[in-house]
Amino acid sequence: MSVVARIDRSWQQRSRGRFRNILDLLSRKADISALDLLQMSQRQIESQLSQIDQGQVTV
Repeated sequence: MSVVARIDRSWQQRSRGRFRNILDLLSRKADISALDLLQMSQRQIESQLSQIDQGQVTV
């Protein structure tokens, strides 16, 4: 059995069908990091709006 076939077989066993291949996994990881950045931005905006509402920040 070739090295490529062994790696592919091992990958399929470990991923349990969640990802088609390693590139699919990496693209989903990138999506998760983008989501984390969006959530962080949302928290910052909410904090700034809260400060404005409380009169702590002048615009």
